[in-house]
Amino acid sequence: MRHLLIACALLSTGCMDWELHKLEDGCQVDSQCGEFMYCETVTGSCRCEDDRGCGLDEFCNSQNFCQVRSGCLSNEDCPLLELDGQQVERICDIRRSQCIPLPGCGVDADCAFGNLCATNQTCIPGCRDNGDCPLGQICNSGQCSADQCLTNADCEPGERCNSGECTIDDRGPFCRPCQNTRDEPPECGDYANYCLIDTSSQSGYFCGIDCARGQECPKGYSCNNVRIVTSVQCSVSACVDGFCRGASAGFACAADTDCENPRPRGTCPKEGMECRGGEGAQRAYCSCVDDSDCPRDECRDASITESCNAGTCSVSGDECGSSADCPGNRLGHCLISGHRCYDNMDCDLIACVDGGCLIGRNCAPEEGLSCRDMPQ
Repeated sequence: MRHLLIACALLSTGCMDWELHKLEDGCQVDSQCGEFMYCETVTGSCRCEDDRGCGLDEFCNSQNFCQVRSGCLSNEDCPLLELDGQQVERICDIRRSQCIPLPGCGVDADCAFGNLCATNQTCIPGCRDNGDCPLGQICNSGQCSADQCLTNADCEPGERCNSGECTIDDRGPFCRPCQNTRDEPPECGDYANYCLIDTSSQSGYFCGIDCARGQECPKGYSCNNVRIVTSVQCSVSACVDGFCRGASAGFACAADTDCENPRPRGTCPKEGMECRGGEGAQRAYCSCVDDSDCPRDECRDASITESCNAGTCSVSGDECGSSADCPGNRLGHCLISGHRCYDNMDCDLIACVDGGCLIGRNCAPEEGLSCRDMPQ
């Protein structure tokens, strides 16, 4: 049982008699409930909009029921009742401020999860939101369901909520193995889907899926920045087990600084650059310092054969707002970012972000998960 009662009080006899008579079968529309009252159709009970819907010396309480300032205020005001030689537990009905025996109810919180309190003080199956349902179920059309979803969060990793049903997300090759090439057609289905390094394995890559325009990722994935390193390679030296590895391999050492070209700078040519490489790497790349260290993107495979002149395409004669509307023109793709383009001006500037050149955003397994945890 859910006991969340705070306060209640007894309705006047006249008002209570009117309510019971009026709601014998439950209300269906607001007009059945009277002025400044409305019908709560899930349970068929009339509730007050404000104090004007209540009688003298009554007020509209936080549960939208009329009550006077007397009667029980909480379950503690309702002692055990002797009934047929047995002790019966009672609770405070906030609608009438009466002590009623269990398993009766006064408000929804008196009922078990997946049930609501009806006008006859009994619990009936139903819900208003997910909080009314048992753990793992959702409220759908007034009833708790364990087989349907409202959002991706209700699904398993790698799934999304589609029309109330959890299905494997087929909008792209999520986590599909790839070779990290820029072949035609793109190996991950779209130019903005990048072949990402699988840091959870010794070697290999997997397909990330474009989310740079706010596309939602499946359950278990998150949308993260995709950055590339500069083309400037550098040598690194690290002190491992008392000997240098990398550019000055074989020399005895106590720390990386005892070796030639120690981390973090290595042999990077520009002040502020860091030589970045994985643990034990002998070759690495210099981080970027500003946008000028990043490559420039360019538009490939676009075809522009028509121009839009005074609202008319120059070849087809179709109406247009710009040349992009003309059927003879074909969109290309930006070589690095993969976004669609007609010329280089349509490709985004590649900026230096946290030492890497930002080229887009992809859905990839969130922290603590890997592609091995996802359905294929």
